[in-house]
Amino acid sequence: HAMLAEGSVIYETVKQQKSLKSVVDTIFLAILTHAPDAAMRKLAEQEIKTADSPAAGCGDLIWSLLNTREFMFIE
Repeated sequence: HAMLAEGSVIYETVKQQKSLKSVVDTIFLAILTHAPDAAMRKLAEQEIKTADSPAAGCGDLIWSLLNTREFMFIE
């Protein structure tokens, strides 16, 4: 939950981004250390757009990436 809190590095970095593409790139680079492919980007952007708020969508994306096998392997 600390990653989703105001004042965390990822929260402050995402907040400064001007476009949805850069928001998604920032989250992927912070969590998985690579940019998303086209399919991942589409799903991530859709999640952010359809969430109750952009912040909630970003939180959902961060949470889902933290729970991937890829993240667990990197960690």
